[in-house]
Amino acid sequence: MRILPQHLPWLPSAKRALAAVNEPGLRILGAADEAELLALVNTEPIHHVFLRDQLNDGIGPHKAGGFFLGYFQNDQLSAACWLGANVVPTNTTMEIGALFGAVARNLGRLFASVFGPAKAVHGIWSQLHSGRQNAFGVRHNQPLMAISAPATTVPPSPQVRTARTDEFGLVLPASAAMFREELGFSPFINGDNSYQERVKQLIRHGHTLIGFDDQDRLNFKADLGTVTAECAQVQGVWVPPHLRGKGVARGGMAAVVEYGLGLSTHVSLYVNDYNTPARRVYEHVGFEQIGAFATVLF
Repeated sequence: MRILPQHLPWLPSAKRALAAVNEPGLRILGAADEAELLALVNTEPIHHVFLRDQLNDGIGPHKAGGFFLGYFQNDQLSAACWLGANVVPTNTTMEIGALFGAVARNLGRLFASVFGPAKAVHGIWSQLHSGRQNAFGVRHNQPLMAISAPATTVPPSPQVRTARTDEFGLVLPASAAMFREELGFSPFINGDNSYQERVKQLIRHGHTLIGFDDQDRLNFKADLGTVTAECAQVQGVWVPPHLRGKGVARGGMAAVVEYGLGLSTHVSLYVNDYNTPARRVYEHVGFEQIGAFATVLF
């Protein structure tokens, strides 16, 4: 019996899932493909900021068996997809997305989400919807917005700054409130502390910004969920409900943009198309739509 190296236990199941699709253009990417994958991701660094960040750890195999799947045309890598806790495509049409989705379905794994450029996600979901998980939410159209210069229409709030590690107890309730509003359930529903660890990690890295009113009460929170040299992606924007519509978010987001541009060339985010108040805030600060994302939530 052949014993697999400790870091490759995922490989047989991944190869079986790939073989079941029977598409010669598909294969698992390895170290020899890293330069080509990096070039593909860098064609649209704002759209593919998550994948660019993943590549900081190399092409794989990654934590918990995550790996990159590639699609080749004329022996050249033309599209790719990350298959880990999340499924994230790059440079992918609906048709190629469907191939990636079939592999993901055949893996029989549980995923947290599928997200990325809308057409690619729709293609993946056309196959993955018949897998072992039911989605509790599908966000079909999420404008991808970006900005590359400080806001000129609204001054950044001077009360917004990076959170300190000793302010975890202040940040966590705001983060959890945003999570519940966005997803409809508590991040602590399963008693898992992974959410708390993620909040702590963002604070440690200087990627959580918080703002205060004149009585030193928290009135704004935002995270830079993924940061590369090319792009800082904003997530988890939250303002207490009783302060919404009063300009707090505008000043807060202007401060986030100013801070983010000190780390990256661009600041980006994606937002649900039906969230009109949030879209107006981002547009007022100077964000412009550059694409469309979609997300499937499990």
